[in-house]
Amino acid sequence: MEDPARMEQVIRRTAVIAHDFNNLLTAINGYADLVAGMLDPGHPVAAYVEEVRKAGARASDLTQELLSLSRLHEDAMFQRGNSPGG
Repeated sequence: MEDPARMEQVIRRTAVIAHDFNNLLTAINGYADLVAGMLDPGHPVAAYVEEVRKAGARASDLTQELLSLSRLHEDAMFQRGNSPGG
């Protein structure tokens, strides 16, 4: 079985990375939405921008899953009487 302290570190680091990645995705998705709004639906680039938007949405969903798992872990730690912050 893995060391609980090591597992705690991995989960915390995952949450930090997911949060940072989510911030990057916000910019990517925002700019993709801006570009999509500037293009006519028949524009040759519109289909590519739509693919960027779909990929950004999928990446955001995965990031939210990672953040949710981290929150579940912190809730479990709190219920066991351990401080999730240290």
